[in-house]
Amino acid sequence: MLRKIFAIFCFCTLTTPVLAFCGGDSYFDHLTSAEQSKLADLTADIAYGQGTIWTATRGADKLTLVGTMHINDPRLRPVIDGLSDVIANADLLLVEATAKEEAQVQAALTSDPTLLFLPDDQTLLDLMDSATWDQLINAARDRDIPPFLMSKFQPWYLMMALAIPPCALVDLAAGKRGLDHMVMDAAMMANVPVRALEPFDTLFRVLQTGTVNEQINTLKLALMPKKDQEAMFVALLDSYFSGDIGRLIALDQIVAERADGRDPATASIRVQRSQQALLYDRNIAWIHVINAATDQHDSIVIAVGAAHLPGDQGVLKLLENGGWNISRR
Repeated sequence: MLRKIFAIFCFCTLTTPVLAFCGGDSYFDHLTSAEQSKLADLTADIAYGQGTIWTATRGADKLTLVGTMHINDPRLRPVIDGLSDVIANADLLLVEATAKEEAQVQAALTSDPTLLFLPDDQTLLDLMDSATWDQLINAARDRDIPPFLMSKFQPWYLMMALAIPPCALVDLAAGKRGLDHMVMDAAMMANVPVRALEPFDTLFRVLQTGTVNEQINTLKLALMPKKDQEAMFVALLDSYFSGDIGRLIALDQIVAERADGRDPATASIRVQRSQQALLYDRNIAWIHVINAATDQHDSIVIAVGAAHLPGDQGVLKLLENGGWNISRR
């Protein structure tokens, strides 16, 4: 289960994954009037913030860009059905990770314990205050992670594992996957080649930046009450299917301000650094791969996490800056 959690997070879609099994109130319903107003202002500034499927053309080349969720939901079925002809007629499918990269992740986790576990005899209990430790114990218990095992995890990995609420673990344990795998399955059925946009260890390198103490501070900020976490997942899921991806990205700022109690400027810096590392730096690298692929292929489908598409450093804006004409499909 733990390796499966990491494999899904390594190729995450939105900032946080979501599953239909989580229900109840939306986190958007919990915002104050002032927060709702700020969210609207933040969303208004996000380029290409509305939509999950786009077309980019430049000369004879055509790209179909699909913002995915890598987790299962019944509402994905009509989405993949609507894309089946486009995928079947493509020359190439580009994704964040193919089956090859996922297998490399699994092999790396198996062969190198230091990727997941603290060195020597260190434990998280020794590195954090008792109040935070108690919160971690409760969160891990809800997910059937034994405390003795949790205490040995690298904090960046534990942060990812605990970001999945208990309500989402049923589909995860059953091995149900999301739109990215549906797209890959459709490509394989149509004999369309599938390639990865980045090496398998890209997120290893991104997530392991910073000292252990810095990672622990980030882990503390990621902890939230179970009810709030489930409400966040509902907000993410509903917004994905309504195409409000920019709104989801903007919500990170509001959540950061609530979580750490700091001033908005400090929270904004933290969010920007996180998004730069997890999204935008990778986007820039992907553009080089995409451009190289168009030298050999005229029609390419690109399926990546939905949060990678919007914004001034999103894939769509970067393509526009490179002379591509962008339209929503």
